[in-house]
Amino acid sequence: MTTELIKISNGYGSVNMPDPMVRQEADIMMIVVSVLVFTGALVAAIATIAMMIAPQWRRILHLATGHTEPAFTPLATLVVAERRIAVRRWAAGSPVPAMASRRRAAA
Repeated sequence: MTTELIKISNGYGSVNMPDPMVRQEADIMMIVVSVLVFTGALVAAIATIAMMIAPQWRRILHLATGHTEPAFTPLATLVVAERRIAVRRWAAGSPVPAMASRRRAAA
């Protein structure tokens, strides 16, 4: 009677529950599947992190060693580009655009 109570409390019944050996094999299979699923998730996470870091690894190391990046100044870049355009027009000797010549004539 005691062994019957132990079997019932462990999830093994005498009528429709599986044999303890079959139950143990099912437990082992569940452990194997769980390990495979979590290993796959770990590999996917590591691969994703590596793909995000790989293109920037030099920048990351440069910053980690204490170097700072130059500030991004889009307006200063635009001013330099406008000056280049003006110098090229002047060097090419191109005529002044029509709107500018009309303004000069009106003044």
